[in-house]
Amino acid sequence: MMGLDFDRIAAEHADPLDDSLQDFDRRRNYATYFIAFVVIAVLAGVIMLFVRAPKLDAADKQMIERAQLLEVAITEYYASHAEYPDSLALVADYFPTKQQWPSEPYNSKPMEETGSAEFTAPASVGMVHYEKIDQEGKTGYRLYVFGREDVLKVFWGGYAMEP
Repeated sequence: MMGLDFDRIAAEHADPLDDSLQDFDRRRNYATYFIAFVVIAVLAGVIMLFVRAPKLDAADKQMIERAQLLEVAITEYYASHAEYPDSLALVADYFPTKQQWPSEPYNSKPMEETGSAEFTAPASVGMVHYEKIDQEGKTGYRLYVFGREDVLKVFWGGYAMEP
């Protein structure tokens, strides 16, 4: 007695449209999984940025705001001389605080230039560091702003690349 092979018979009479619909459905599921994975990965990255972002206290925020006065003075110096200053001492005429350095919020002393981009506690607290960058005839600058524990922010302009 010979047995019937129902799978073979069903395969011979199968509608090719069903196969293409199943293939389409499978691809759509893969695309949905991929998009869900990408969305989850991006959300995880954004959450990690917020978790790892430094928390600034009020004095650190004031330090950044006061350092912005130096950045404005650097920009105005550049507008007047068509080049960035070699040092912050040259921009004193452009300070909005009547040629006086802005005071730092930690000890209420005038900000000073540290001479180094490296943070060293307690010597660097409330100070800034200015670097003029001159490469291949293109100029720019970096202005490091030091808080209580580390570099709070680096302002940069011109040809300078963010560190």
